[in-house]
Amino acid sequence: MMRVAIVGGHTRADYLIGALRDSGNRVLAVNADKACCHFLASRHDIDVVWGDGTRLKVLRSAGIAGFDAVVALTSSDADNLVICQLAKRFLDIPLQLCTVVNPENVGIFRRLGLTAAISGTAALSRAIEDAVASTTGPFNLGVHAGWGSELFEEEGRGELRASAAVTSAFHRAKKV
Repeated sequence: MMRVAIVGGHTRADYLIGALRDSGNRVLAVNADKACCHFLASRHDIDVVWGDGTRLKVLRSAGIAGFDAVVALTSSDADNLVICQLAKRFLDIPLQLCTVVNPENVGIFRRLGLTAAISGTAALSRAIEDAVASTTGPFNLGVHAGWGSELFEEEGRGELRASAAVTSAFHRAKKV
């Protein structure tokens, strides 16, 4: 069982909370949108904290220090970077994952020390290229681009690769 903090997001947070809980993980959500907090609390049996996840004080009061992972899902790349850096540097959270709107930020975020920066746009681009290049029959996005069609940059490789599943990053963290 891992302890995972999900910061920001709406529909993606809802889905991810369900998936992680179904896998037996403990999940806590932090969200700046009060209505979203009420929604998440009504749908899931988890702690939900209303507050700005880019503020260290909010993250500390949420009690996520020492969690196994943080997932930043806000619509702002800058906010997601701040959330992950706070989690790593001040809250002793070894696994930091975030979504990025601008695919060019994937490499930058990895060089700044985040565990994974995930770009749905880059995944879609790769899937389109693969589909066009495919001559072996129907293209299956789920098989070729991974769960959720999301990409991350592997440490030290400098290239984007499709993840088998975002949750595989959580499984790798257990072995670290």
